[in-house]
Amino acid sequence: MLAYHYLVGGHNAEAADALRVVVKQKPEDAVAAHLLATVAPAEPAAAPPPAPADTTPETDLVGTWKAAAGKDAVTLTIGADSTFSWKATPSGGSAVEISGTIQTARDAIALVSEKAGTMTGAVVPKGPDAFEFTLTGGPPGAKPLLFNRQK
Repeated sequence: MLAYHYLVGGHNAEAADALRVVVKQKPEDAVAAHLLATVAPAEPAAAPPPAPADTTPETDLVGTWKAAAGKDAVTLTIGADSTFSWKATPSGGSAVEISGTIQTARDAIALVSEKAGTMTGAVVPKGPDAFEFTLTGGPPGAKPLLFNRQK
């Protein structure tokens, strides 16, 4: 969380220091390793843990995805050029849209927006046309968003 705040504030050196601590203490944290490689690319990042043999096949994230949380809806569009658009439409409210670039790891994504900062989360593939996204630092007990590919 501290690294995220440093990143949003534009303090990359301090963010890298905080991320080094996380990667050292939790080498299986692919998001921290990926963010550290992005902030301090000259340093080797810890590799994500190997996937168990019986895992669900990876999901190609390029495309348009939709998820719902109660009456709220999210549309996520990911381009082959590593760009994204995240449009959240709260029930009875106006849509909020952010865009930028996406960075991926085996089990995580980072949505990087110059205007809105970086949003990271864990990704669990659910086959070729679905995945779950759990926001890093989200409320305790929050359910993941289930994104389904739009055809």
